[in-house]
Amino acid sequence: MVFAGKAYLQMPLTSDHTAAAMFISVASPESVPTQGTVIAEALSLCNESFDQRDKKYKSIVLISDGEDHDEQAVKVARELRKQGVVIHTIGIGSPGGAPLLDPVTNMYKKDAEGNQVLSRLNEAWLSDIADAGGGTYQRFTQTETVRAELMSALAQMEKRPLAEESNTEYQYFFPWLLVLVLILLLWEWFIPERRQALSLPKAPVLAMLMLCFCTGLQTQAQEANKTVREGNRLYQDKEYDKAADQYRKALEQQPGLAAAKYNLGHALYKAGKKEEAITAYKDAMEALPNATDQSNAWYNQGVAWQNMQKLKECISAYKESLRLDPTNQDARQNLQQALKQMEQQQQQQQKNKNEEQKKDSKQQEQPQQPNQQNKQKEPRQQPSKISRQEAENRLKALLQQEKALQDKLNRQHQASPVKPDKDW
Repeated sequence: MVFAGKAYLQMPLTSDHTAAAMFISVASPESVPTQGTVIAEALSLCNESFDQRDKKYKSIVLISDGEDHDEQAVKVARELRKQGVVIHTIGIGSPGGAPLLDPVTNMYKKDAEGNQVLSRLNEAWLSDIADAGGGTYQRFTQTETVRAELMSALAQMEKRPLAEESNTEYQYFFPWLLVLVLILLLWEWFIPERRQALSLPKAPVLAMLMLCFCTGLQTQAQEANKTVREGNRLYQDKEYDKAADQYRKALEQQPGLAAAKYNLGHALYKAGKKEEAITAYKDAMEALPNATDQSNAWYNQGVAWQNMQKLKECISAYKESLRLDPTNQDARQNLQQALKQMEQQQQQQQKNKNEEQKKDSKQQEQPQQPNQQNKQKEPRQQPSKISRQEAENRLKALLQQEKALQDKLNRQHQASPVKPDKDW
């Protein structure tokens, strides 16, 4: 769950550590377009992701500076505790306050009054949330220290057995062979007795060939799945190139294996081979069994395109992802970000174009230097004469034009949407 001024479900609950690592790696402050801090909304959305039938075994780890702007977090934490959710909090930041750097202007943020904005770690508030949620609070110092204390706190919770299942869908072709055998048996039934006697020794041979063929298919599928598991192990060890080799080997053993094609895209992406990763995701599309998985494949393509700054391609990929799965919040969120980036890019291009045109126009209007030999022959321009009354009339007209322009700008400003006072 990522949140700022709004909370977004970055990834559903899963025991797939590989998928979790991939989703976490693409999370960034730019992933949440609405700025602010709404801890209460984030806690509520986390609770919705749990199985509501469970009244225990549930925990939320909140990582924040505690600068909550809606002041409902403690109340929500208390309600979640009644539903069996334990909330642990981790504070990040400085209690004394630190300035916020605006990535757009590369300057420190200021409020409406021109004062520099300081983000302070609100340890008291995070501690209150942890107390209300029945958990613990700790300030982030070192990763290993925080991890050890958090694991110790989680170890005290009541647990239940959790079985991780991996299902493989096989495509069985032996029914077609059975149909062929049935046809041969019927044909044997109606042929003359002499030919029937000649055909009898061939029946066991055909049955043996069919048995060997089916056994070979099953063994081949098992070997391919074993190779995929080895690739997953290498992926978790961050040996992405070796993992990609294992996935390719699995595809040689069983062409069309969806897991191998899909995971090959992950490994290539993490290895920095984004264009090859996109190709792998496209190849996996036909093998993926449902629209949700296909939507995720399009989403992954969009992430790769976006990291390559190919905004047009990434926008198209995110749209395809949402077409297949309109509930894909990650694709919707990244699409908004990509559209915003493209708009900024187009504005910058237009600005550069206007500056070039202005520069060219200025060069064309600049008078050329007259030749020294013809300089004395050019007529001299006489200064214009204007009366005082005419000058006052012109000045008055200019002031009226300026006032009309200012009124127009004020109306446009009033029509524009009101931004929140705090965007941090």
